[in-house]
Amino acid sequence: MFAPMEPRLNETDRAILREILDNGRATTTLIAGVVDVSRPYVSDRITRMREHGFLTEVAPNLYDITEKGSDALDN
Repeated sequence: MFAPMEPRLNETDRAILREILDNGRATTTLIAGVVDVSRPYVSDRITRMREHGFLTEVAPNLYDITEKGSDALDN
């Protein structure tokens, strides 16, 4: 049996993670404005990164980076 592959982060994913890391916590609306992509696109990317453990939701529409997310930025 093959182990599932770790998802690859694209540049927008990394920009989202950096924004959350730099600002402590951030909403999708704030991130979309800073990263210059649509809010629905940010929401989709955040959902994917949450599913893979890079982010955690601390309140409705408010996210924080996990240790795994921080480590992904270092690589």
